[in-house]
Amino acid sequence: VCGDRVLNTLQNALEVQQKLNVLLSSPPEKFAPMVEKLSKDNRTARKNAEKLSEELASLHAASLLQSSERVLTMHRPAPDTEYSLTLQRDLRDTCEKRLLLLTMGEQGGAQFVFRGPVEVVDRLGKGLAQKLGGKGGGRDGKFQGKFSDVALVEGAVQYLRDNFE
Repeated sequence: VCGDRVLNTLQNALEVQQKLNVLLSSPPEKFAPMVEKLSKDNRTARKNAEKLSEELASLHAASLLQSSERVLTMHRPAPDTEYSLTLQRDLRDTCEKRLLLLTMGEQGGAQFVFRGPVEVVDRLGKGLAQKLGGKGGGRDGKFQGKFSDVALVEGAVQYLRDNFE
């Protein structure tokens, strides 16, 4: 029994080593440096992606500022914290006079952030969440939550337009 366990363990180790040889395109003695390099490259790529996301958000904010609409909307297919925070920061001053509805995500798992004058967000936030078929909460001019049906976004935007004097 002991011999079988040793053989199975060695067989598994050999299979892992062979897979790593193919994936890393290097011999076993170079596995550690290759993994360190890949990890470093991954961190660099992630930082670059965050910077690009921030730049994109700033460009979208500038575009929204050119609009005469009182209710500004933006949808992103995937949740992106850097994008969301940058867009909100860049539109902070305009949210004292206008409304911003940022939705992120796909069918089945989406998020929303609603910004605007404090009294308006307090008054419309729960109704907006209901129109989206989701739930959320907020304070100080910001209401955020989750919803699942992105097809309801247009109706929610119309709700905001109809109820924002």
